[in-house]
Amino acid sequence: MLRSIFLFLLTSLLFLPLLVVPAHAGLADRVVAWVDDQPVTLTEVEESAVHYQSQGLVPSGPLDEPLLRQALDLFIDDLLLLKQADRLGIEMPAEFIDNRVGATIRQLEEAHGGRGALDTFLRQGGLARSDMRDQLRRWTDREWRIIEVVSSRVAISNEDIDRFVEERWSAGLPVRRYVLSHLFLPLPAAATDAEKEETLGRARSALESLPADDGFTSASLAWAEKHRRWSAQGGALGVVTPSDLQAELVLVAEKMKPGQTSEPILTSRGAHVLHLVRETTPREMLFSKRFEEEREKWLEQLRRNVMIDTVDRLLPEDSP
Repeated sequence: MLRSIFLFLLTSLLFLPLLVVPAHAGLADRVVAWVDDQPVTLTEVEESAVHYQSQGLVPSGPLDEPLLRQALDLFIDDLLLLKQADRLGIEMPAEFIDNRVGATIRQLEEAHGGRGALDTFLRQGGLARSDMRDQLRRWTDREWRIIEVVSSRVAISNEDIDRFVEERWSAGLPVRRYVLSHLFLPLPAAATDAEKEETLGRARSALESLPADDGFTSASLAWAEKHRRWSAQGGALGVVTPSDLQAELVLVAEKMKPGQTSEPILTSRGAHVLHLVRETTPREMLFSKRFEEEREKWLEQLRRNVMIDTVDRLLPEDSP
């Protein structure tokens, strides 16, 4: 199972719309597992399951017994790594947490249409703003410390990078990845010149109303929602390689710098606007690969050296 270390750093907003009160929050004292002498409660597993769902680590859907069992396994893995972070004295600076959480909440307010709209959304999910902030602080700290403790065991030399690039080129694999957001207006296969120009004009008009900074992702998604009659698409494209893009888009992406937004690009499929969130380098790609390998190897060792005891059924017998 792969867990990209860039997922947390690049897409911290993705799990926020999924913040909810766990269905069995009333059973906060129900212990479902022990890791040595540390208890794990059902509420902890349910909250973690929501987070893991947003990362694509467990399937979406109701928090039933099979899904919670998967989440419990991941939670125990995280717990083992956090214990190592504690042992090594790895702590996330408080000001770093405050800055990241504050920035995330501001972006979430923008995505939901303002502070009041976000508070309404939270109330619908049974959360207060303080609950959201507490969850964000907790998960920001957890993820950062896990990344730090595993990263401390990964070393990469310039020779390693050169060899990695050569191997990927030889195998026909990309050595660059882009994290992109976009706005897209499709064209019919047999579009006329007039239709192409009209679609490009719509894209130019949209671009004038969209922010060119970090707000592009949420704004382009909102613009596309308002213009469904044109089958517009917007928002995050995620991590893509050059082979995932049409040739015309690759030529533009290669010249862009992180934070830049392109002019409208006309292809056979339609009019595109790209926003480059960031680009991953060969060093980062190799580091991510080594990170995953080291994490899995280390967890295998750690699990052999602790006593893990779980209940036969996580949910009460009368639960579905």
